[in-house]
Amino acid sequence: MRNSAVQLAILSLIITLSALTPPSLASPLTVRTSKSTYSPGSEVKITITGKPNTWYGVEVRDPKGAIIYVRQVRTGSNGVVTVSFKLSSNCRTGTYTVYVAGGGESVTVKFSVKTGAAPPPGGGGAAGVSPRTAAQVMLNRALNRFMNVNETFSALLDALSLLRLEERLANLSERLSSIEGLLDEARAEMEVGNYDRARELASSAYSMAEDLLREALEVARSALQEVIWTLGNATSDEDVLSLLDMAEERLSEVSAARPEESVDAVLESSRIIVAALRLSNVSSVEERAAELSRELNETRSELEAARQMVEELQGRVEELETRVLSLQQQLNATLGELEEANSRVGELESENEELKARAAELEQRVAELEAALAARTSMLIAALVVIVALAAALAYLALRRGRAE
Repeated sequence: MRNSAVQLAILSLIITLSALTPPSLASPLTVRTSKSTYSPGSEVKITITGKPNTWYGVEVRDPKGAIIYVRQVRTGSNGVVTVSFKLSSNCRTGTYTVYVAGGGESVTVKFSVKTGAAPPPGGGGAAGVSPRTAAQVMLNRALNRFMNVNETFSALLDALSLLRLEERLANLSERLSSIEGLLDEARAEMEVGNYDRARELASSAYSMAEDLLREALEVARSALQEVIWTLGNATSDEDVLSLLDMAEERLSEVSAARPEESVDAVLESSRIIVAALRLSNVSSVEERAAELSRELNETRSELEAARQMVEELQGRVEELETRVLSLQQQLNATLGELEEANSRVGELESENEELKARAAELEQRVAELEAALAARTSMLIAALVVIVALAAALAYLALRRGRAE
């Protein structure tokens, strides 16, 4: 009995931990397109669900691998962000790839582009149906489905709260606001007469609601199934095991095609599991579970503080990256100027060599001129001596002639 109590205490701890697991840790990065198939010229909407307040890079490539869209976006406090772009009217047909990366995760999804792609469910492609009527029909369908999903969510939360597992749906519940936003956009487009756009938005909301309903039911079923397996391994009591079999049998009836019946099955299964826990005499560990819950709440607060610190550090890193980019640009500019200066030095060195050669030529010419001048000076001196001698001779002859007379 002591071992059984210990095992059940561990079970209660597991349940509490599951309830308090932060959404950012419980759910990985997910990426969805509003449709799986588009026609050329259509608008593609991409919804990213990841970590709150986190930057993600989005890249879309066509069938040839050419990049047609690149953007960096940041999720809100709910971890969701939506981006959209329009395909060109002459875009390639085939399979397109969407790459999303950020927060230490990456995801790849694909969509197709086909000429003459089928319109969304309830679309205005039928003969005799006006665009306004087609849009209104699609909007009504989407609104009804959204209300159904909303009610289902509320009921599933009530069912899981019996076992403190309601936080399992916290991350998914954030997407309800995204669907509601699409419906608001569709209403606004209807009011201004953009019926095709309104129908497309309503169709996207309808598809997202369908996906959300399936995921919510699967999350609830998986959460209860984990409790059943854990409790089943922690006890050998035949009555408890019988109750767990009943709970598991009810869970097998969960199906997105029958949301109301599935919610009833989840609720009944939760109640049966609660009865099994009580039958296993788990009340002796309730105080300990409450204490652990308080400690985990404190831990969760510390995690939130740490997450905020990480966000601040990420902001600082982004500033440093911007500074590094600026310094890199300055370095590139300086390197360019240095290259120009080196080129100019080379030109100056070439000019200097030419000047040296010219100076050598001039020095040689000066030497030649000096030699010529020296030779000419010598000749002039010799001629002057001859003239002086001749003058002396003439003077002497003139003197003698005068004496003779």
